[in-house]
Amino acid sequence: MRLRASRTLIVLVALSLSLAACGKKAPPRWVVRKAPDAVTDVRVHYRPDQVLLQWKAPEGKQAAEDYALYRAKDGGEPEQIAVVKGTKYIDRDIVPLGAYTYEVVARAGQGMEGPRVPAGTVGARDALPLPEAVSISVEPDGVVITWKTILDISGFNVYRSAEPGRFPPAPRNPVLIRDGRYEEMPDTDKPYYYMVRAAMLSTDGDLFVEGPGSAPVSVAPEDFVPSMPGGMDIAPTGEKVVVFWNENPERWVKGYKVYRAVGKGGEFIEIGTPMSLAFPDRNPPKGILRYRVSALGPAAEGPMSETVEIEYLGP
Repeated sequence: MRLRASRTLIVLVALSLSLAACGKKAPPRWVVRKAPDAVTDVRVHYRPDQVLLQWKAPEGKQAAEDYALYRAKDGGEPEQIAVVKGTKYIDRDIVPLGAYTYEVVARAGQGMEGPRVPAGTVGARDALPLPEAVSISVEPDGVVITWKTILDISGFNVYRSAEPGRFPPAPRNPVLIRDGRYEEMPDTDKPYYYMVRAAMLSTDGDLFVEGPGSAPVSVAPEDFVPSMPGGMDIAPTGEKVVVFWNENPERWVKGYKVYRAVGKGGEFIEIGTPMSLAFPDRNPPKGILRYRVSALGPAAEGPMSETVEIEYLGP
């Protein structure tokens, strides 16, 4: 009897604790999930070797977890080709003679999809001519890429890479270039390669088509050769001789070298590498002194200036 009573007491205690715990629970809440709104501002960027799609995320309260991309080739039925997390996709599985139509769908959890948003059809009919006569030159303000302009296109894009044949998807220019010239000041401590593509916008500005890339042109640190410094002057000041010159026009000049020769037939020897436009020769010997200056580029020294001469008699 005692054992049966103990078991009954244990069951009653457990039941009372269970009921007490149930009383503390909040009522269940149902989470209503909705399909996201449609993506907006879908843009297609066509090249003969790839198609770049970009879009903006839905603006509704239901955020998109990812995006499904569909593609129809040559007027066929759309097929899913990718699911991505971001708002950009590069389709490299294309052939130059194909015609492609794309659709972008925002997706939420539990398989909920927003409306399909079509993009324009691109393909061989959009092929643009190859830019010709592309060349590069080094100027005082940087490098200048020029090419022959093409009629009946929207403009050009210029691409830059530190490796030949591996250009990024984004051009250097923020807007299309209308003429045949692009100028910039790159990092002069390493070589760069440039390529030009012709581009065409659709009538509504959304469809962005590019032609094949031009043959690359390159520039290297040793191509930045400064011009000869000008405005040479000289003045003795007590125990030193000060040499002056004008600033070089090149933005990429790294400094200057000063040379001195003793006597009419003496050899010019480097005596300093100032960053400024004046150099004090603090230990000049007496006699005929001749001075010349050169400007320094990233990897090359420019030509020496004209010679200035003075007869130094000492302090």
